[in-house]
Amino acid sequence: MATRNGALALGFEQSGTLAPEKAADLVLLDTRGPHWHPKHNLAATVVYGSHPSDVSHVIVDGEILVRGGELLTLDEERICREAQRRGLRLVGSEMKQLRRYEG
Repeated sequence: MATRNGALALGFEQSGTLAPEKAADLVLLDTRGPHWHPKHNLAATVVYGSHPSDVSHVIVDGEILVRGGELLTLDEERICREAQRRGLRLVGSEMKQLRRYEG
């Protein structure tokens, strides 16, 4: 219901179902953590209780992007370094002392 109706709401008439010859994006979640219990309303738990670290696999149009929680297609360390560099540049010179932070 959520995938089909969500696709229709966004104007994607040919999306929202899993079927042969259709592109699919899937996110698999590890539901073993204590924050997943009790499992009486899985949809509510996904929306309100899941954590980013619960994502175990991501498959986009047949390509595995995340396997076992590990990002396969991007250099995560490089992204973090670049975000840090750009973020400090945005906040300006009063934050220069943070550039030495090694935490």
